[in-house]
Amino acid sequence: MNIQYMPAKCIMKSFYCQYPPGLDKEVEVTPQTEAERTVYVVGRPSTGRYIKLGQTEYQVLQLLGGRTLAEISAGYGQQYGGNLSLTTLIKFLSKLNQLNLLAGEGESAQKSTQSLSRHAYFRLRLFDPDPLFSRIVPKLRWIWTTGFVVVTAFLMLIAVLVALGNSPEIASHSTRLISEHYWLILFAGLLVVFSHEFAHGLTCKAFGGRATEVGVLLIYYFIPALYCNVSGLHAIPQRSRRLWVIAAGVYWQLLVGTISLLAWFLLEPYTLFADTALLFCLGSLLNIAFNANPLIKLDGYYFLTQLLYLPNLMEKSRTSWRGLLRRLSFGGGDPVRLPPKQRLAYFIFGPLSLGYTIVFLSAILLYLHEYFVDNLYAAGFGGTGIVAAVLMRQQISKGAEAISTALFKRDTKTAPPTEPDAPAKVQPLKPAPQSGEKLATPPKWKRRVFFAVLALIVVTILLTPWDATVPGYGTLTPLNEKEAIITAPEGGIATILVKPGDAVESGKELARLHNPDLNSDLIALRADIVKTETEYERLLGDIKVKQQDTERAAVQLNETSRLDRELREEQQRILSRRLGGQQKEVDYPAALAVLQSDIDLKKSRLDEAETQLNRSRQLFRENLIPKSDLEGAEAKVTALRHEVDAARERLQSALVEHRRQVERSGGNVRVNQTELQAAQSAVAKTTTELESTRKLLETLRQKEQVLFAKQNSVLLTAPRNGVIFGEKLLELNGKYLEKGAELCRIADPSQLRVRIQVPEREIGDVKEGAPVRLKTRAWPDRIFEGRVEKIGGEAEPDENKQMTYRVELIVDNKDGALKPGMTAFARITFGRRAIGWILWHKVKQALRPELWLF
Repeated sequence: MNIQYMPAKCIMKSFYCQYPPGLDKEVEVTPQTEAERTVYVVGRPSTGRYIKLGQTEYQVLQLLGGRTLAEISAGYGQQYGGNLSLTTLIKFLSKLNQLNLLAGEGESAQKSTQSLSRHAYFRLRLFDPDPLFSRIVPKLRWIWTTGFVVVTAFLMLIAVLVALGNSPEIASHSTRLISEHYWLILFAGLLVVFSHEFAHGLTCKAFGGRATEVGVLLIYYFIPALYCNVSGLHAIPQRSRRLWVIAAGVYWQLLVGTISLLAWFLLEPYTLFADTALLFCLGSLLNIAFNANPLIKLDGYYFLTQLLYLPNLMEKSRTSWRGLLRRLSFGGGDPVRLPPKQRLAYFIFGPLSLGYTIVFLSAILLYLHEYFVDNLYAAGFGGTGIVAAVLMRQQISKGAEAISTALFKRDTKTAPPTEPDAPAKVQPLKPAPQSGEKLATPPKWKRRVFFAVLALIVVTILLTPWDATVPGYGTLTPLNEKEAIITAPEGGIATILVKPGDAVESGKELARLHNPDLNSDLIALRADIVKTETEYERLLGDIKVKQQDTERAAVQLNETSRLDRELREEQQRILSRRLGGQQKEVDYPAALAVLQSDIDLKKSRLDEAETQLNRSRQLFRENLIPKSDLEGAEAKVTALRHEVDAARERLQSALVEHRRQVERSGGNVRVNQTELQAAQSAVAKTTTELESTRKLLETLRQKEQVLFAKQNSVLLTAPRNGVIFGEKLLELNGKYLEKGAELCRIADPSQLRVRIQVPEREIGDVKEGAPVRLKTRAWPDRIFEGRVEKIGGEAEPDENKQMTYRVELIVDNKDGALKPGMTAFARITFGRRAIGWILWHKVKQALRPELWLF
């Protein structure tokens, strides 16, 4: 609904009316009693713009028509004894011209249709509904009677009692519909709101007013609504009827909600008709709280302004607060004198409406800001700024205008127009039309053709063939889900690595189980293994050293034994030579043979010297040589004898030393034999220790392998390719699993199963093998085909205690588009029937049995 008032403060406008000024011939004047005083509502129904005048302003209005401005000013003083200045008269005429009430071109009527844009509204006019309402109201006159109000109020009371008595069931069904079909509720609410606007217009027409405009309205530029301009209600004298015009929309919504709730109560739950009735009930009632809010320019606001006799309450209250703040901040200026009731209303309503607007716009901007930033990142701040500038462009414009005025001190003056000399005739006022006046109606044959065409369209639609189906929601699961059950072989705390619906390949890790006891044993065992390995490495090093010592002792023993053998052989040869009495065939060893050769050489020389000495003696005796030669020969023999003796002593010493070497060699052989035996004993002992350590290490490693095997068995892997299943898989993350507990399942999703619950009233339409069409949210543009595989033999109660039967559907998924776990909506086709037959069949199924079984 849209009601327009004349603003209290107007600036001067340039005249586009005829001169001398006069009222347009379409202007209507309606006197009304308001707060024990008479006011006059002046308006032009074709534009839907009205102004409320007091007695003084109405007196000036009566002077218009064929008079110049000076004549009007003078005439007012003559007739009413007051002083009417030209400036005041021009301002008053500017108001009238702004509302397009003066005769002539006037202000553009289109301008009025854009006024709402200044208040964060945008509207688009569609058509003038007055001719339509003129034809409808006479046929629906019984609606605006006391009896109708009493009956509908009684129905509303019954609906309230029914709702209180069945509140748990209503709450359950409402929660389900809101969560599953929120957009349908919003759509139903929009339909009811559209009819709500017609309720305003029809009521206004029934009480003598006019509705001049129907169009589309965007509240805050994004909330869609339909509006009906019922500014003509100002022409209705009775305030109670004006209030009824404003309240008609909300009353209509209450009536729609009442009828829908009672219809839902009569219908079988969980049927198409029952859900539709509840959808319209929710759509009707949920919108009332928003529409009846007096802090936004909807029904609640206009009802409050009429109730308090305070038109333009929002603008005037905010203007009053701005003036108060201006006086408190800058001083100067006298406050406007207002009645206490009006001043109190402005004082309370101004902050409330402003605060609500700020909170509402802030919530919108915050939501849009989060959306923009999540999708546009840094550019989202710019998007938020643009939306904020659009929503608050009026405030920004006023602020800029105020700053400009303060900086440049610009004043605008308008000179009064030049008065022509030509006289003009006063234009009389046109009274408002009565509600009983007959309006032109179209010929009867046109109406008959219209209804005939409409009936033909309805019959054609009802006879059109259509697939009769049974709908249902279900979850996609694999056909062979029970294959390859994965269980936990050991207990432990689970770390889940996959989630339901993931496609995995054979060998992929699925989960790890953390066993604190197993880990403690493994840590202790690893410490023992490290210690044993260290000992084993030490023994390996020791045995290598000892083996080297053994080898070295063996080499030394061999060398000593060889030397001992050689020495003993030489000793044996020496003994054999001695026992043989200087036998030539037995030689000394090489070292002794040298000494023996030296003795033999010296002895040969001695023998030769002795022979020479004997010859010298013979010759000396014969005095053939001098004595000196003899003495020389004797000295030489003596020297050679000494040399032979010395050589023999050296040989004897060598023999003694050789004997000693033989004795020492035997001792060394015995020592080396002892060392070799000791080294061999050490090697044998170390080898025994090494073998024991090796066996211990093997035992520990075998135990480690066992623990590793247990640990590897705790690491669960996929045994085959497939998809993970298990609704509670993620809930197991971080929890302790007992040995043998089931973790998840793996299956091939090439064929999927959908289990849906079909109500018992529709199970008769379902047959095995029936074709199935299926859609998912993930693929809204694709329709998947399937068939009914199995129908459950036993009824199962659902969460609402309604008996249902489980129906299993098979759907091919060769391309892998469908994923297990997706929610699917399926329609089971049970034949092709006329739409009328399908509707009648659904109606019979929807009715409670007790309503038609007698």
